[in-house]
Amino acid sequence: VRWQSGVVPTFAVPIEGLTVDEPLDVGPIRFHAKGSFESLLEAVRPTVAVEILPVFEERASHVEAVGAPATVNAPTIEHAYALVAQTVDVLLVFKESRMMTYSTTFGMPGDVRDQRFQYLNLDGPGIGYRHRGGLPGFRLTNEFARDLASDAGFQFAASAIGNTAPSDGQARALLGMQLLGWGIRETSPALKHLAVVIALEAMLLGRTSSQKSFRLPR
Repeated sequence: VRWQSGVVPTFAVPIEGLTVDEPLDVGPIRFHAKGSFESLLEAVRPTVAVEILPVFEERASHVEAVGAPATVNAPTIEHAYALVAQTVDVLLVFKESRMMTYSTTFGMPGDVRDQRFQYLNLDGPGIGYRHRGGLPGFRLTNEFARDLASDAGFQFAASAIGNTAPSDGQARALLGMQLLGWGIRETSPALKHLAVVIALEAMLLGRTSSQKSFRLPR
């Protein structure tokens, strides 16, 4: 969903499998709870041309059905998607750092791999199935949001999102989050391991020693 609220348009992109208790701001991105997105749509509807209003309503319903809408001001949908994807990676890595056991997940549309395959045991004989990937359906609670806001390392990485001139440390931290996000979503153990190694290299190699330089890798 897109609407023009000023010089730069505002885009709303659904986050598959995510719900939030309250609106959450991470960098330039706002993740909406159901009530806050409805209020935003109410303010926008009078500006939508009558001939496209039914299509607008259909798209808005789709965005809400997929998951929590994320809004951002950006010149194009490509820019908007990239900013939201970076922010989702930060949230996803933060979730994984806090939850040692398996849990449900979330991601950009199409990134959440919820796959099952059926098989036969010919010696049994028997049948069964295996699940690969993550199960969408993660609730981002107010407690989760408070923990994220108080974590200096993750806030340091998030400060690079949409920043046209980030410091070397900020840029490396955000790149590390993106690579770790890839590793979390990856189902191949070898590629998952590779993503983690590259992420640690991005965050550590060539860096000067400082508190935030090593907080995230730890």
